[in-house]
Amino acid sequence: MATFQSSSLVDGRWTTQTVDVDTVLKRNVKEEETKKAPKAPSLGVLTQTVVESPIVHWILPVRLKRDDNQSLAFVGDHLVRIFRLCNDGQIQEVARKADLGSRIRNARIMSVLEVGLTPQHTPPPQSLTDECGEMFMPTDSRDHHRPLPPECIVLALESGDLVFVFARRLPSGLVDFVTTRHSVSRPMLTEQPGKHMSIDPSSRYLAIACSEKHFAIYALHTEDVSSTQHVPDHPFRPITSERCFSVEGVILQMEFVHPSPGDPNHMILLLMVVRRGSTRIQTFEWVAGQNLRAIRCNNKHGHLVPQAFQMPLFLIPLTIRSVVVMVCDEVVVACEGLLDGFPTFRTLDIAPVAPTPLHFGRSPPSWTSWTKPMRRRDYIQQHDDFYMAREDGVIKFLEMDAAEDDLLKVEMHAGDFQCNIGTAFTSLGQIGRANDILISGGDSGDGGVYQIYAKSPAGLVGPIPNYSPILDFITVSQKDPSEEHVSSSHGPLVQPDRIFACTGRGINGAATELRYGHEARLRLAISEIETPILGTWPLPYYPPADAHRYLAEGMPMLFLLSVGDQSLLLHLAQSYKSITHISQTSTWLDLSSRTLVAECYDGCTIQITERSIVISADLVMQPRHSMSVLRRSGLEGEVIVVGAIYQSRLVMVAYSTSLGDIYLSLLRLFFDDKKPLLEAVGDPVILGRCPTCLSIAEIGDGKFYGLVGYAEPIARERDVSIVEAYSLQEKEGITDSFAIPWRQEQDAAQSKARILLSGYRSGLLLVTQIEVTGEGGLIYHELYRGVVGTTPVIVKNGTIPGSAVICCDGKLFHLHYSDDSPIISSLRRVWLTDAANPNFQQPIFYDVAALPEGLVITGDRQLFVSSCGTQATTIPWSIKLYRSPTRITYSYEMGVLIIGVMGKAGSSIMFVNPNTGALADDIAIPSEPGRPSERILCLAFWKWHLEPRHALVVGTSRGQLLVYKGAQIRDASGPGKTCYALHIAVHLQHPVSAVVGYQRSLFCCMGSHIVWYELDDHDRLYWKLSQQLPSRGVSVKLEDPWLHVLTASHSLLSFVITPDGTLIPQFGDEVARSGLDHIHASHHDGVSLAVVSDKTCSVVGFWNDKVKQQVARDHSVVFEAELPASVVKLRYGKTRPPWDMSWSGVEPKGVVRSVHDDMLLGASIGGSITSFTFLNEPLWRLLAFVQDMARSSSETSASSYDQRTLVEVGSGSRRKKRHIDGDLLKMYLPPGRLQRILAGRGPSAIQMEDSAVDTFCRLVKAWWTASSPEAREGDAEDLTFCLQKTQELLDCILRPVV
Repeated sequence: MATFQSSSLVDGRWTTQTVDVDTVLKRNVKEEETKKAPKAPSLGVLTQTVVESPIVHWILPVRLKRDDNQSLAFVGDHLVRIFRLCNDGQIQEVARKADLGSRIRNARIMSVLEVGLTPQHTPPPQSLTDECGEMFMPTDSRDHHRPLPPECIVLALESGDLVFVFARRLPSGLVDFVTTRHSVSRPMLTEQPGKHMSIDPSSRYLAIACSEKHFAIYALHTEDVSSTQHVPDHPFRPITSERCFSVEGVILQMEFVHPSPGDPNHMILLLMVVRRGSTRIQTFEWVAGQNLRAIRCNNKHGHLVPQAFQMPLFLIPLTIRSVVVMVCDEVVVACEGLLDGFPTFRTLDIAPVAPTPLHFGRSPPSWTSWTKPMRRRDYIQQHDDFYMAREDGVIKFLEMDAAEDDLLKVEMHAGDFQCNIGTAFTSLGQIGRANDILISGGDSGDGGVYQIYAKSPAGLVGPIPNYSPILDFITVSQKDPSEEHVSSSHGPLVQPDRIFACTGRGINGAATELRYGHEARLRLAISEIETPILGTWPLPYYPPADAHRYLAEGMPMLFLLSVGDQSLLLHLAQSYKSITHISQTSTWLDLSSRTLVAECYDGCTIQITERSIVISADLVMQPRHSMSVLRRSGLEGEVIVVGAIYQSRLVMVAYSTSLGDIYLSLLRLFFDDKKPLLEAVGDPVILGRCPTCLSIAEIGDGKFYGLVGYAEPIARERDVSIVEAYSLQEKEGITDSFAIPWRQEQDAAQSKARILLSGYRSGLLLVTQIEVTGEGGLIYHELYRGVVGTTPVIVKNGTIPGSAVICCDGKLFHLHYSDDSPIISSLRRVWLTDAANPNFQQPIFYDVAALPEGLVITGDRQLFVSSCGTQATTIPWSIKLYRSPTRITYSYEMGVLIIGVMGKAGSSIMFVNPNTGALADDIAIPSEPGRPSERILCLAFWKWHLEPRHALVVGTSRGQLLVYKGAQIRDASGPGKTCYALHIAVHLQHPVSAVVGYQRSLFCCMGSHIVWYELDDHDRLYWKLSQQLPSRGVSVKLEDPWLHVLTASHSLLSFVITPDGTLIPQFGDEVARSGLDHIHASHHDGVSLAVVSDKTCSVVGFWNDKVKQQVARDHSVVFEAELPASVVKLRYGKTRPPWDMSWSGVEPKGVVRSVHDDMLLGASIGGSITSFTFLNEPLWRLLAFVQDMARSSSETSASSYDQRTLVEVGSGSRRKKRHIDGDLLKMYLPPGRLQRILAGRGPSAIQMEDSAVDTFCRLVKAWWTASSPEAREGDAEDLTFCLQKTQELLDCILRPVV
């Protein structure tokens, strides 16, 4: 047997011994068995979009009804948002559609507008509205047979689908969408279909072109759209016929050319094709109604375009002489004579304009977009006006005249916008005056609504927020996360983390806080009130359904205020510009007593004070009728405690007598010879306790119920004639307010259940459904219970059906109840904004009341009148920096944001107060004279031993490693000197892209090296070690003794730091990923993950088992997610609302919680933020099955679906990619859809086989039993139980993250 000598260390001494081969092999086998690598966990990840990208590629005017000329469609990458231009020049979002399922490649408007005023590029032959000019189409089945809206948004998706989207306004004021899809022909799918799209001026033909080789022409239904009946089972099909054409070369541009005014049926399609290095124009002509197979090209080889005009940026078809204007980088050319077969090119004389400060780059600024303003039809017969926009904000106006030889009659500089302009640029109808309105969505900064004035520059009317691009972001919590984590089970005691991001560039650079909720835009602020306001009631107050009539009739708006022991009446002008006080002698209201409640409904106003009930039958401000409870009852010393009014028909009051008894009385309003009178309904009912609030509800067949809230827990039911008094039995304390969200009249009459919102003095919000039983009793179903604050909760009815506004803790919230979404997802914060004051701070609110399309908010001796958006959206608060921000962090010691910015004078570090937006003195980064300015690549804090403060470490693109020492700043509310001073400066040969400090060690990524520095006793850095990396390092993290480095081309590398000061490679990645950022996640069950994002829009989770290896090996891939955009930064934060269950350490069954219950967030450069939730194996398998059902459903896909595939997906053994798309689940699985798909119910349900149902139940059983050991397995075998638990899971796991 072979033997050899081996040296080993025994008891501190090296010894040599002779061993045989068998002994060594047996020892190795034993060591491999004992040191077998642990198995990677089976985890999945669920992603959902938290903040939508603000990038807008197209702004399209769209009409929701016949006389609507102030609605806009903002089309981005994945969603369509509908905005309405208000009379004050602000735009307000009214609806959004995000369930398209694919990225939007192009968008246009298909319209046939009314005769009279019309955009020049769409002269229509007729209107598409009904005789009344309305297009209201409620989703109720009774109203499905109404005509579709007059205009349609046509979208071309990257998936190859054409989507026709009709936006229709409902009677409630909301906007609903009707969509239909059409797939392009198969030859076009491989060549980017929809790269070019155009609709002919009469909206009878649609042309879609690929990037090369193919384009298609579609004949459309437009002559009978107004009579089209929308039925859910038979959707509208706008395409009657189609034909695909082949062309040789790359398609550069495509547009329909306007025919001669006397030949509206002449169709002309122009294509610009690049073939063999030259650009040619090809035209296709036909007569409307002609068979598409008969269409031929006029010139097969095309007309050669001169060399100087071969690459136009865009084409502008004119309405006169069938001319097409070609806009190039340096010249603007008019192409005429296309129909004659001999096109001529004439250069237009455009005066040059110098670049503005908004221009970036060394080359001249380029033209980006164009739009045509609204003009009268008789004018556009011989004239054509349009605006051209340049990327640096320059606007040119051109008037073309058919009588002019060179066409150009007027060319002028219309002004400069205060924003960069991209392709999102359009014009809209006038705001009450004869001036053009131009709208820009902005590019790398905010956009705006601008008005063009005669003989003066364009003026900004209202801003449009645009918080892209995002290069870095940070989450800021109330306390330093490095402190000991204390979990609180009481939600209101904690506040969510705030999200700040580096947004914009150049003079539009800003530090932006990204907030989410409903935006209330300030119209008027009243601050002359000397006494605190106890309550506010707007008068006259019509229901929101009558808002348009209310505004059109120009009625005065009155505000009745309860102040101290009296009332105050204010008159607000319709223009929101002036307000006056009204004395007692000028009104019929009782201003000498404190008002308890007031209401104006259908012209009748009722006021209840502590001493009287005042009624008026009209709006004339003179005494009409006043009747006090004292005179009615005949008792002395009566004082009204609380009251309630129902639509000026019923009045219920609780009053106390001189003997201390509390009575509840119901009064009915009637008219005697047009004189309003009150009569008692039944006898007063004596109450055992003093009520705190009253409400009246109509439930079922005209039966009224009274609801009484008490100061002490009590259950009581008493018949008060037709009113039943009832108080909920609660242990939460005193009930302070009731609200019953109003409904449409037809819905309220048929419903036997109503929703009751109860606000408690303890901060509790309770949502209950009240249902009438067959015997006339009431049944209460609790729908939601949550603590929203620590102060009394005030609830009031909102502006749309099923909505309510809530005031608590000095903040406002909006809640909208519907059958399509859970309550937990609809409770959102309301943010008050002021367009005239970007640094507007949120006041403390005490009360709120609804106005038609707005709110009146009560502050401390202040009154705010605002609009209120019906859609929850991102509401940015931007702190202008006027330089390009690159990196951001937050100092908990100083309480300031620290931002690295780059300007023309060089780079610097700025300090910003996150509460007030105040800027302190900045610190300039030292740079060499004459060299380009440096860019700050990284900011990090470093605290070494015996140093009381954290040092700030800065790395730059020129290789500077700077260490600043600082002192604490107690108050940074105003400008002042910073306490940071340069302590150490090290100049390296390559850019310093990432740094991390630990004790007295500092690691930095210098080019393709990781450099280790140590701090000596004299606080000087000395080089200790340099480790070569396969590519440039972009991110570094330290988990003693592990050092993780993300590289630009070779993914994540992990090293172990040995005690003798060396770095030993341990783990790598088998895939060469182009890394952007990485972060490490530790969870309660001991699982440690490294999450990496790369440039290919992937986010990968590696298992970090932290076991030292003798030989480096690859990381184990746990999951891989494909996202719509690349994630540039990853951060942790507790951003969920204060009432969310995660603050108590509770998550849905199967969710893998992090150690500190933080949520992982990732930001893309386009401005979107995505959340990541980690799932255990039973949960991700169940959600993967549900996700595949949604993708395979006929409700979401036009393609055929294989039932066997669906069964196999859920039962697959293992997936490499365990990504669950939360956005897809939210889009396609609202309540009820899951049941229809799985159980085979509904018009478009999938008929599932028994094997699919069995698979679904098996997956639910595995998840339910694994997460709940006490659960009974028999329950999970019932299909109804499985559907219920899965729906509850979806509602909970997809709840709001911010």
